[in-house]
Amino acid sequence: MVGDNTNMRPFTIYSKISEYLEEYKVNVIHKILSIAKVDRIFLLGASLHRRRSESIFCPSAPTSQFANDFIFAIIVSDLDTCSVYQLQEKIEKSVQGNFLLTTIILEAKRFNRYLQSGDVFACNIYSKAVEVFVNSNSRRLPIPKNLSDQYYKIQIQETFHQGHARIKSFFLGADFFIEKGDFNMTLFMLHQAFEQILITLIKVGSGFRTTTHNLSRLLRLSAMICYENS
Repeated sequence: MVGDNTNMRPFTIYSKISEYLEEYKVNVIHKILSIAKVDRIFLLGASLHRRRSESIFCPSAPTSQFANDFIFAIIVSDLDTCSVYQLQEKIEKSVQGNFLLTTIILEAKRFNRYLQSGDVFACNIYSKAVEVFVNSNSRRLPIPKNLSDQYYKIQIQETFHQGHARIKSFFLGADFFIEKGDFNMTLFMLHQAFEQILITLIKVGSGFRTTTHNLSRLLRLSAMICYENS
């Protein structure tokens, strides 16, 4: 069953991108369902691109716009023999003809545990995300545990300080190796620092704990928090 959130406006451009999403939703969901055992699909974000071309021959051209760079949280009942990253890659490649899609895949049991423990990422999905698909056989989601704002504030501060310490250590390592003339290790340390910056940004901004080392994916995920990365 395709979710109906027509009265929901989780972010400013949703009303503009929703028509574009509706155009492709049935086809995209069909492709996803052919690959994974899906309980639910949530829309977390998207980008609205505007294009205007002018020249000396055409000084007043109209502006066009289109939606792309969708981010879905996909709750699956079972991963089968696939890893999360293999499944994400399969799904994202399958819909390339429709739009650019970045997926976050969570097993249903784990997602439910996150809700029951008050995990900020899961709770935000529950309360704010647009449910674009729900399997008619899936169970009702548990009510999220209600934790205080102070608790979340402390968690965010701890996450930031831990990430900052790791980032600092990688930059110190880069300084050490550049003085030794070992440029390969210098580049490795800088790569690790940049990776940790993105991981920390994602975790602080959304609560999502990613373990990927793929910089392209990290940049796409960080666009949920920092528009300059989109």
